Formats: sequence, structure tokens, C-alpha cells
Amino acid sequence: MIKPISSAVKFCAAMLLRLLMTGISRTLDIRISGYSGLNDNSIFAFWHRASFCLFEANPIKKTAVLTAKGGPGDIFTKAVEVYDIRIVQVPFTENPSQASLTAIKLLGILKEGYSLMLAVDGPKGPAYKIKPGVFFLSKRSGKKIVPVGVAAKRRLVIPFRWDEYFIPLPFSRVAVHVDMDYKDDGTAMSLEKAIFLAEEKAAAFLKS
Repeated sequence: MIKPISSAVKFCAAMLLRLLMTGISRTLDIRISGYSGLNDNSIFAFWHRASFCLFEANPIKKTAVLTAKGGPGDIFTKAVEVYDIRIVQVPFTENPSQASLTAIKLLGILKEGYSLMLAVDGPKGPAYKIKPGVFFLSKRSGKKIVPVGVAAKRRLVIPFRWDEYFIPLPFSRVAVHVDMDYKDDGTAMSLEKAIFLAEEKAAAFLKS
């Protein structure tokens, strides 16, 4: 039987992760394209692999982000508390009742005027396959879905992870492209293509 991670171990791991994130992020040359501001809050959709960069490169002032409750999720949540972002920690389960409670909470946050940053293939994959929740939230709240792509000039891809999670190397250039012109047709295929296209535009922006 696997023993739960102790509070002391979680805290130490979180502080080390925070040092890693803030230490690298402060050296990055971050460029943002496509984002010209919104009069209303929105739902920003990206792949889970790009989440390391978006805490530092977030162009939206009033933002909320989902993190997992329990185990490694607690460590990550504690690590990112240093950023000026509202953290919504929820248990990710297949339980329909819990999913409904999470949706209600997120709809309330959107109603408060926050934008949501959603890793739409998270928290456990499969990679690049969009979960239906983003469309439900958009339809019920009336908020726009905005695809986001991230690229790094030099990066380390973490091996053996389901999402090809990457961390930009220190002093690297990072580009974030926000597709404000995306027209949501309610299909996962359309949004998947839009996020990949946003990533391509971010990579092209690095070369400009």
C-alpha cells in the first residue's frame, strides 16, 4: 500500500518547485502576440504541456486556474500560489456529482468576472484530446473560448510524461499566441486544430 505524502514533504517539494518556476521564469524573454485585450472575461484553452510557461506569461489581469486536489496536485498548488492568479483546487474524478460541483464553481467564478485558463486535455490526458467541459462552460456562461499556443526557443521536454510537458531553459525566448479571432463551432476537432495553429504562430513569432 502506498503511503500518502506527508505535509512536510509536500511543503518542501512545493518550495523547491516554486524556486525552479520563478527562477527560470525571471530569466525568460517572453513575447505575446494576438492579444489585444477583451471587454469581457473569457475561457482560454491550451494544452497541458504548456502550463509551466503560462503562469509567468499570462497577459490577463483577472485569471483563475484549475489545479488538482491531493498528492502532486497539492504540491503544484502550493508552488504557484506566488503568482497573481486565483487558484481553484478541485478533485479530478469520474464521479458525475463531483464534476457537476466543479462546473457550478467555475461558472460562478466566470460570473464574478474572472477569465479561466484551462488545460483542455488535462489533468491526465489523453494528450491533445479535448474534454467536453470547456464547451459546457462556454455555452452555459456565454463566454468566448480563446485558443492559446506556447512555444519556447530552447526547452526541456520531460520524458515519460503523457503530455510531453516542457520547461523552457533559462534565458530562452518564449512566445505566446492568443487567437482572438477563433470562431467556436462547438466541436473538439475545431478547437484542437485552433490550439495547434496558435502553437505554430507562436513558433513563427519566435523566428521574427
